[in-house]
Amino acid sequence: MSETNSVYAAYQGNTYLFGGNAPYVEEMYENYLANPGSVPDSWRDYFDALQHVPA
Repeated sequence: MSETNSVYAAYQGNTYLFGGNAPYVEEMYENYLANPGSVPDSWRDYFDALQHVPA
């Protein structure tokens, strides 16, 4: 499974990340990838944890 698919799988486990919120979360994640310091601490912690999701 690629890294992108593992992140998607992790998102599937969190229903609040889907639906109307998905574009917002995707934008936050893209901002995090470009510059982790550009997102709020709570989101950075969440995205940091996604880096440890098994492939």
